[in-house]
Amino acid sequence: MVIGSFILLNIILAVGIGYPAFSNWYSSIEKTTGELSENLNQETINRIDSFIEAPLHINNVNYKMIENGMIDLRDEAQREKFFVSILSSYTKNIFSYAYCTVNGDYYGAVKDMDGTIKIAKNDADTGGETWYYAVNDDMSAGSFLKSTGKDDLRTSVWYEAAMNAGTPVFSPAYKSPFQNEMAMAAVYPIYDSYGTLEGVLTASLLLPDVSENLAGIVNGYGGFVAIVEKGSGYLIANSSAAANYTVSKDGKLERKYLESLNNPAILDAYQQYRGSGTTKLSVGDLSNKLFVKVQEYKQDGLNWEILSAVPESPMAIEISRNIWLAVVFSCAMFVLAMAVYYTISRRLLKPLKELLIVSEEFSSGDLNQRATIVRNDEIGRISEIFNKVADAMQQLANNLEATVAQRTEDLQKANETLDEQRSQLRLILDNTVEGILGVDLKMNCTFCNESCLRLLGYSRPEDLVGKDLLWLIHHSFKDGHSKREDPLSEYLSGGKAGHAVEDVIWRSDGTCFDTEYRALPQYKNGQHIGYVVTFTDITDRKREEEKIKYLNCHDSMTGLHNRGFFELKMQELDTEENLPVSLIYIDLNGLKMMNDTFGHASGDKLILKVAEVLKENCRKGDVAARVGGDEFCVLLPQTKLDEAKRLAGKLKEEFSRYKINSVSCSMAFGIAVKRKPYQRIEKVMEAAETEMYREKSVSQKSFGLEAIRSILNTLYEKRPCEKRHSEEVGRLCGEMGAATGLPESELKMLKNAGYLHDIGKIALSDEILGKGPNVPLTKSEAYMLRQHTSTGYRLLNLSEETLALANGVYGHHERWDGKGYPKGLKGTEIPLISRVICVAEAYEQIRNRANYSEESRAEALRAIQDGAGTLFDPQIAETFLRMMADKPGENC
Repeated sequence: MVIGSFILLNIILAVGIGYPAFSNWYSSIEKTTGELSENLNQETINRIDSFIEAPLHINNVNYKMIENGMIDLRDEAQREKFFVSILSSYTKNIFSYAYCTVNGDYYGAVKDMDGTIKIAKNDADTGGETWYYAVNDDMSAGSFLKSTGKDDLRTSVWYEAAMNAGTPVFSPAYKSPFQNEMAMAAVYPIYDSYGTLEGVLTASLLLPDVSENLAGIVNGYGGFVAIVEKGSGYLIANSSAAANYTVSKDGKLERKYLESLNNPAILDAYQQYRGSGTTKLSVGDLSNKLFVKVQEYKQDGLNWEILSAVPESPMAIEISRNIWLAVVFSCAMFVLAMAVYYTISRRLLKPLKELLIVSEEFSSGDLNQRATIVRNDEIGRISEIFNKVADAMQQLANNLEATVAQRTEDLQKANETLDEQRSQLRLILDNTVEGILGVDLKMNCTFCNESCLRLLGYSRPEDLVGKDLLWLIHHSFKDGHSKREDPLSEYLSGGKAGHAVEDVIWRSDGTCFDTEYRALPQYKNGQHIGYVVTFTDITDRKREEEKIKYLNCHDSMTGLHNRGFFELKMQELDTEENLPVSLIYIDLNGLKMMNDTFGHASGDKLILKVAEVLKENCRKGDVAARVGGDEFCVLLPQTKLDEAKRLAGKLKEEFSRYKINSVSCSMAFGIAVKRKPYQRIEKVMEAAETEMYREKSVSQKSFGLEAIRSILNTLYEKRPCEKRHSEEVGRLCGEMGAATGLPESELKMLKNAGYLHDIGKIALSDEILGKGPNVPLTKSEAYMLRQHTSTGYRLLNLSEETLALANGVYGHHERWDGKGYPKGLKGTEIPLISRVICVAEAYEQIRNRANYSEESRAEALRAIQDGAGTLFDPQIAETFLRMMADKPGENC
């Protein structure tokens, strides 16, 4: 294993040293080759610039001479000398220099392939044909050489290029009619002083000369250069011997593409460039790798792409040789290192091997094994320490049995103590009122107590332990909407640990209840493992809280809003968008009378009835409230006065249809409207209240009298005998008043008082009213019967028309001797009306019991006579007896 490690170390070392070196070498080659490719590309551009500079220079120098008339093209000798001299002064690259007028006249000079210059002419003298002449020594036209036939050079490619551009430009490639080769021309349009085109000056180049230049460039690089026309993809020139074009038998120029060069690597590089736009490319395999540089070349009329390629292979061969030398050297060094290692390891590692053998036997159970110490070095020190450890372990092994027995006994006692503590803890948990449970970080239940099972409706801990409580008991709100996951994390992150939180928990039967829970994180060995949660059922408490909340905003009797809520709502709705805001202030007529006469239960019925009417007739958005004992308010946002009046009238009409204890329900109301934002809503409410009191002061009169009539009718319907009794007492009172000479107004009042004296009996039950005069009353019934005078007094106070009768009716059961009721008045303390009614009622009751027989008349008169001075006012009794004596035999 040690030898293997050493070998691996050497291999890693060799790779670690060799790989960076070789990588740097290859990188250097790629960098150098790339630079060569760029240099080749730049040299190509320089050659092209030099190649096309000549025709540009000719045109730039000479166009002014023609444009300004310095050369008279009509002078044949001057014209011929001009074109021949210029063409002969430039290299063979320029094969033609000529001028074509807008009329189609053509003059110039051309070179043959051998460099011989000829004069060219095409005008009216040649009949539209292009004629060629030899050149004399004085540069004039010599003998006629040939004609190429009729030809309008204004249709040539170079002329049309100048016409389209309107400025100096290079023409597209075309076939030269003189050399039958592909050419291009630098053309220059000539204008007169008015900007009118006069003709086109052209200097033409042969493109095969460009290929010759490219071949000369790559000789020093062993590379390749090609020029491609951008857009069309036609070859312009290339450094190989491959043709860029051919001329067909019919004289047409057939151009070739880059694919015709049969160079897959160059074609691959060009396609990559066209696809990605990358100008520096590496193509080919390891044996034939090329570095390619692509660069655009643009001049007016020219748009070329130059591809320069340099091979990598010459340098790669040298690097491969160096790599093999390095590998051979590394192998030799590796063999030498192994030999040295083997020699040293035999000497140094032999004691270590013996130590390993002893250790293996010791670990197998032979505790008597000890290591031999050969020398005092590191291995000897290790052997010494091993021997000490072996001695200690042998001693421990000898005492192990006793130690195990003691440890077993201690462990058993600890387990018994732990079981007892666990039982006590379970007893405490199960006897708590609160539900207690534990969950892990995934909300799975880990334990629960009996109260938890009882509250959740489960019978066994197994129903909860191990279950996901989030989806078992905490899955949704009361309305069924799902809750967010892991509520305890949010609870604790908010700093609420240990604080009470209210929530909803679901039972096993699918019902839910309100709960209050507290949670604390649970830790073990400093690591958060879950939570401990305690919870209680707070359903009853929540119900009481809701009741309190309801009572804070509502009147407990009617269910309408109370005054506090109404005032808050009034402020809330007091906004400009709610204008106009109307307010109806309502007061119940006769509530106090109803309470005093028929008891508070009847008054409560009256209050509940108006609340019912308000609930049924108020619109959505209106706010109805009980603001006092018998006062109510309705707030009407976005309501005009007419609408408020209609609603108030409807409320009053609906309310008046009901009767409580024979009394028609009645109300008074006032209306006020807030129309402007600056008006205070409190003042509007005060105005409505004032308006209500104004109406109440008017309606109270009619209400009181109507209530009295209604009560009497009800009483007489229930007890017809009471009607006759009242009529008889009223008649007798009137007759006694007449006998004493009372004025008509007092006489009428006395008669009415006698008729109304028992109106208070309306408050008595049918059971009391139904008992005859000979049937004894219980104490409570007697007490209730005595209250009818007080009831009558209160009823008669309802109307101003009966107000003067109230005291007389109130005291008609007082006695002259002071033993009567309700106040025990004596003698003249008793009102006169009361004393008169007392005599008349006593007489009528005796007659009534005997069905008005003649015998009862005498009995009644004796009773009056006997009661004078005790029960009755003696003077009134005497007056009554005298009055009755004047009517002997009358059935009265």
